[in-house]
Amino acid sequence: MASFSEKAYELRLYDRTLMSFTVRSTPFAAPAVTDVRADSRTRALMPPRLVIAQDGADVMSWLESRVVPKNRAFVDRLLQQVGLTPGDTMGIIDVSLGLSLNDAYWVVPEGFEGSWARYNLYENDFDAALSLVAYTGYTSSQQHQAGLSSEWTTSGNYPKAWRRIEGEVRLYKSGSPIFEGTANPDLGPYSEFLCAQVADALGVPHVPYSLEVWEGRLASICPLMNDESTSFVPFHAATGAAGFASTARTMLELGDDALGPYLDMLVFDAIVLNPDRHANNFGFLRDNATGSYLGMAPLFDHNLALFPHDLPSDWPLWGRAGATTRPAGAYQSFDDLAALVMLERHHEWCRGLLAFSFENDAAHPLDESRLQELTRFIRQRARTLLSMPSHALGNVRAVLKSELPDVETARMPILAQRDLDAS
Repeated sequence: MASFSEKAYELRLYDRTLMSFTVRSTPFAAPAVTDVRADSRTRALMPPRLVIAQDGADVMSWLESRVVPKNRAFVDRLLQQVGLTPGDTMGIIDVSLGLSLNDAYWVVPEGFEGSWARYNLYENDFDAALSLVAYTGYTSSQQHQAGLSSEWTTSGNYPKAWRRIEGEVRLYKSGSPIFEGTANPDLGPYSEFLCAQVADALGVPHVPYSLEVWEGRLASICPLMNDESTSFVPFHAATGAAGFASTARTMLELGDDALGPYLDMLVFDAIVLNPDRHANNFGFLRDNATGSYLGMAPLFDHNLALFPHDLPSDWPLWGRAGATTRPAGAYQSFDDLAALVMLERHHEWCRGLLAFSFENDAAHPLDESRLQELTRFIRQRARTLLSMPSHALGNVRAVLKSELPDVETARMPILAQRDLDAS
């Protein structure tokens, strides 16, 4: 009896093969990629991490990033539906073809005759049963023959599912089930809805959010931010950086066209006190046809902003929260970080927020007293940030450059891509 098996695959962009490789599997070790074959002329079109290096370990790492993460809500139940287990990377790839709504890559057996038009997630219907499992955790006792689904490559800790409604791909995301039936239900969907109002008022590019009840749970709903011709690349995938020091230094390396929107994001998060802007919760848009980066993606994922788990007894503490809580990956408080990067346009933002008021959702209203308290909070945040001096962009750049440690740029996909664009 053979102790190992080998299977040949192709990495495709649309219907174009970018790379061929073999996956060797044994009962006693993790699968390994061997015999990688790629045309050097396609390097600029590769997934970000494969622009840098294309050895077997890099390809395997990329494949692992194409499967549902182990911390995804209801991941065990989702995989049970098709007879798989967490960590079965190639089993999931074989079912999902590595398809994602973030880009136009897919992974198929060598010689696969199916077309992108037949299988892509942008145009074809999703497996409704898998969407329900991903959102509710409710499963059937019978194993399911999976159809096309974006759930295999969607990350995040909260129940969510992609649906196609009236021809538009939309993400439904509910609050955490651990708060159901408690005195403080997860109001994360409202946070998404309300933060979008603040972003609208400031003119910050963002994904729009609305509210709807689906399968008995309130969900925030947003459309897909990219499309079949444009990828969303999370910041960490584009740069390998995480945490304020390395992300800010990386933006310095990318120039003012990147640094300016990044500072806008930091100040926006300081206004709504978003503690969850980790390096996968923002990123860039990328042209699939050329591999070139187009700029920062619109802001999204604000379900932990605006105190979604706080009870009325916590409301008096909100006024001090900016000075006592930190953004993701930072060692400074929101207020300290905002004071460091405050530009004159951010003062203009805050002046406009002095008379800001939230609007409730007519069909799914938030408790009015909470909404009014959040309005007072936003106005107070505006006053607090206005009390901080503003700086010229050049001065902020100089301070960051002098204070932040250098970052290794040689293995940053976005910088390698820039070099390829210039060559």
